Amino acid sequence: MATQDRNLGVAHLLMTLIGVQLKMSFRARKTWALAVVQLLPVIGAFIYVIFENVDGMTMFTGITEKVTLTFLVPLAAIFFGGPAIVDEMEGRTLTYLTLRPLPKPMILIGKVAAGSIIACVLTIIPVVALFGICATQADPAELMGAFGKAAGAVVIGTIAYTTIFAALGAAFASTLLASIVYFVVFEMVLATLPILELLSVRYYMRTFGGFSATDRLGMLDSLVLQEPIVFDWWIGGLVLVGLSVAALIAGASIFANRQYHV
Repeated sequence: MATQDRNLGVAHLLMTLIGVQLKMSFRARKTWALAVVQLLPVIGAFIYVIFENVDGMTMFTGITEKVTLTFLVPLAAIFFGGPAIVDEMEGRTLTYLTLRPLPKPMILIGKVAAGSIIACVLTIIPVVALFGICATQADPAELMGAFGKAAGAVVIGTIAYTTIFAALGAAFASTLLASIVYFVVFEMVLATLPILELLSVRYYMRTFGGFSATDRLGMLDSLVLQEPIVFDWWIGGLVLVGLSVAALIAGASIFANRQYHV
């Protein structure tokens, strides 16, 4: 009975922490600034549709693959994953946070959960708005299938990036540097190379979203492989879930065992 009450108490504290983090993130200026940035491709698409006749399906898949998955999803994750612990250090509130009757791993899990929620909201709303705009220039039923896959890739990719950046922040006690180094090396350099692209989150987001692999880096791929490596969409989702869980466990373990200087 005592164990059950203690578990309920931890669950209540965890939900309270998530709620507080969500309120703080919602009120933060950086959240609204990031929301504007996330909506820029949608605004551009809206203006373009007014003056030009375009293929809605091509516009939706092109913007989602080349802008949303490539830049906007990692950007939102860096905003809310990397600072999960570092903001508490820089604000000198980490000591007070760890004095709460909540295990240290649960503190990081709660902050990552809140960061993932707000990051997913900021990335998925523009995708929904883009779908609405492109649906005026395409068969809505046909576009719906692409929208479902793309939305799933955005959500699960945002969670994967957020947990990875939070783990890096906990490991290196740096909000941006470790995340930027990771993004440049794995998501901008390795993601463009045959075989090594399998080390990037972006590859599995594209796989889960059903984006074609046959039109990327044809020359480089042909030098190494006869054809690009292609997996079923569900394998992409499974890898992204595995990466999220592994990064969350690693980040929680590092945060629980490391001594931070504040």
